Amino acid sequence: MKILRIAVITLIPLLFIVTNSLSLLYDADFLVNISTNPDQAAPIVSFVQFGTDLPSLTQSESDHMQDVRSLVIKTQLFFIALLAIVTTLLYFIWKDDKHLFFRRCESMLLRGSAIALGIIIALFVALLNFSSSFNTFHELFFKPGTFSFPPTSTLVTLFPEVFFQTTAFHVIIATTLQSIVIITLLWYDQLQMFAKFAKMRK
Repeated sequence: MKILRIAVITLIPLLFIVTNSLSLLYDADFLVNISTNPDQAAPIVSFVQFGTDLPSLTQSESDHMQDVRSLVIKTQLFFIALLAIVTTLLYFIWKDDKHLFFRRCESMLLRGSAIALGIIIALFVALLNFSSSFNTFHELFFKPGTFSFPPTSTLVTLFPEVFFQTTAFHVIIATTLQSIVIITLLWYDQLQMFAKFAKMRK
């Protein structure tokens, strides 16, 4: 069953990042307020979140927003699948040894959080060259030629590069704090347990 625990540990960082990304994505007030024009940005953000009607955009901009909406739906489905996989793995770990289950969960969460922290540090370094990272992201998830617009276009005007920098760094900060809090609490708990065990042996 060790392979199941390794799988859970590996999936924990992904779960953290996707959860924090979706949480920010559905914070409409935050997203609208960091755009250059909240009134114009609101219906576009609403479309991305819930698929409501798009305002008047060029055909290429509308097509791109449809692609963005599709990516959001795929991310939601991926998140649900991720939760289902982790839940199933935890069930088999619990079934293997019910008495050690909670201790194993603490260990998996501690290690997964440490890995998440390492990944976030790597992402932070990568995002220091944000323009390059932003282009790489679009190349991975969108068709070539469908995400480049002139500087005067509505999307670029409403959502400049700084908009995406802000959202990316908020996800990084949220995941960093989440990981640090979990590591601190579980590490302290384990220290307390070892101290208690050492006391009993005396």
